[in-house]
Amino acid sequence: MCVAHPVLCIFFIHDVPMTESSQQSYLFILTASLLFFLLQTGHLLSQVATPASPADYIFKKLTVEDGLSNNIVSAVLEDHYGYIWIGTNRGLNRYDGYQIRSFIHDPNDSLSIADGSVTSLAADHSGNLWIGTEKGLMRFDYASEQFTLYPQSLPQKNTIRSLFVDDNNTLWAGNELGVYTFDRSSGKFLLKHTADKGIAVNHITKDIFNNYYFGTWEKGVLMKNANYKTYILRDLAAITQTDNRNFNIVAAIHIDHYGTVWIGTVEGLFTTRISTDISSSIPRFFDFREERGTINNLSNNHIHAINEDSKGNIWIGTEYGLNIYNPQTNELKNILNVHNDPGSLSNNLVRTIYRDSNGIMWVGTYQGGLNIYYPDYNRFHDHFPEVNNSEIQMQRYIKSIASDTDGNIWIGSDYGLLKTSFENKDIRYYTHEPGNPASLNKGGVSAIHIDRQQRMWIGTWGGGVHEFDPVAETFRRLPWKESERNNPLYQGDINIRAIHEDREGYLWFGSTRGYLDKYNPDTGLFEHFFLSHPDSEINAEVIYITNDTEDNVWIGTLAGGLYQYERKSGKITQYLSEGYRGDQAFGLLSSNDAYCIHFSGEQTAWVGTNNGLDFINFKTGEKKQYTASDGLASNLIYNIQEDFSGNLWLSTKRGSANSMSAATFSSTMTPPMVSGSMQNAATQMPRVGSSLEA
Repeated sequence: MCVAHPVLCIFFIHDVPMTESSQQSYLFILTASLLFFLLQTGHLLSQVATPASPADYIFKKLTVEDGLSNNIVSAVLEDHYGYIWIGTNRGLNRYDGYQIRSFIHDPNDSLSIADGSVTSLAADHSGNLWIGTEKGLMRFDYASEQFTLYPQSLPQKNTIRSLFVDDNNTLWAGNELGVYTFDRSSGKFLLKHTADKGIAVNHITKDIFNNYYFGTWEKGVLMKNANYKTYILRDLAAITQTDNRNFNIVAAIHIDHYGTVWIGTVEGLFTTRISTDISSSIPRFFDFREERGTINNLSNNHIHAINEDSKGNIWIGTEYGLNIYNPQTNELKNILNVHNDPGSLSNNLVRTIYRDSNGIMWVGTYQGGLNIYYPDYNRFHDHFPEVNNSEIQMQRYIKSIASDTDGNIWIGSDYGLLKTSFENKDIRYYTHEPGNPASLNKGGVSAIHIDRQQRMWIGTWGGGVHEFDPVAETFRRLPWKESERNNPLYQGDINIRAIHEDREGYLWFGSTRGYLDKYNPDTGLFEHFFLSHPDSEINAEVIYITNDTEDNVWIGTLAGGLYQYERKSGKITQYLSEGYRGDQAFGLLSSNDAYCIHFSGEQTAWVGTNNGLDFINFKTGEKKQYTASDGLASNLIYNIQEDFSGNLWLSTKRGSANSMSAATFSSTMTPPMVSGSMQNAATQMPRVGSSLEA
């Protein structure tokens, strides 16, 4: 499952010049098609003008591509186990923060969920999960994962429009004929209120004084007075003194922590106040411009859902857009879908809004699946919307990032090389120009390195390595010496995945064909290595290069495991997973796909693989493997970086960055229910390593 785009790399850029008076350090998180920048200071974004920009509210997504049974989401609920249940037009889904388990009707199984839409969800105090469907009420059994249907519990009309569990554990339900409570012992509903021609109930809630509020179809608001146990029907169309009966179609009611009752209709919003006696309570139409003097009004008057976030903001879902209102500042923000922005609202028709116990907001849409808003996302800001929202798809495929001492940010994509900065935001593209030998040989830039002398080295996808002169804006393809023209870097169609500079100033280039080159930029001479065993047809695709504390070079590869180049002896040692190539069962790595390595001491390191995270002591041969069962967001670890507080950040396939310090870690972009902790432990392993001469 991929809730958002995979986080491929993480970059820390120190002391990026912002103004003449201030500098900041930035954490860069690189995704497959979206580039966000995180202020390492941790401050939230300052308030901006309405309507809200895309960066103000960034949403993760759950859709059918992630395993959701349908993209039309009608109900969301968190149960007492911490699971998130998602009702759709085609079945029910259970989400644990990583994976989705779908429950769909099986015509051959009478204990499967009923056919049709899930209309509402409720969890009672006894741990039961209740599901409202078009076929009636259902109860989910956690032990057997089966459903019990109560098809004849409601007279004539079985469709459940709304469910609600009160403080006494009473289950209330609304259908097309009235308001009911459910008798668990008999499995029957007891009629509480109806009208001569029936009263369809869309929504049920109650206040702290035990007054109940029922949103109806074309009848207005039905209120049950706790003091007199009487029902009062408020005709909202009459209150507005119009003949527009759409004012009486009430789809949502929410009572905020200030005691305001928010009533959403097809024609707009009404409010009233809670009290011990609501017999004299008259809702009134709420116009944001007239009532509060806000710049905006609702994006659409047809309201489907209302809820409140942990900061007291009122979230209003409409036929066209999400609206967020701050009662303290009177600011109303309109949140809409932005074309080509994967962080924006997926669809403008918002059907349901839910806040879980951790303050995470879940926004269900029509045909757009589920949008998930984490309050911490406000730390992320899209500084370059021209890139991220570009109509040219190749510009959005970001592969590498670097910064120079002048404050320029260099970004490599499938489109070419991009130059920009935080200060002026101007963008300059460098691409392949046919007939111009001083341009990029091929357009895709997969690696960027700026060395100690501020020379720029550009690795391309299919065109080898280029040295770039940013003043003359010209590229020179390596090798530039005639004697080196038989170098595969020059002759072949070479994809460069990694560029690294060691402490002596040598540059290391890694490619997808198993070629590893050590380059002296002063003499233009190469030393060549081929990373593959002679008895194997598998080339080790080089994807990561780094140094340890003794300046030995370590190379992470796909299929070939991990290689160490010993600086003093020039010997190469290969580390592999257990059972690889018959008698060479080294067993140090969890997988031969070694995506990255981060050293935490002279002989200890963290290695990211496609089978989890390995903590290895190369001196003793001890290791400990951590996987998703320990709380990792994914078993595929793309990159590891250490921040300025000593925390490790892990980028993973699930679009999440786990932060870790010493022996524990916490998942910062996924629901807390899937967070975990790790204890440093090691299992004694046999001596490992095989030698290959350069």
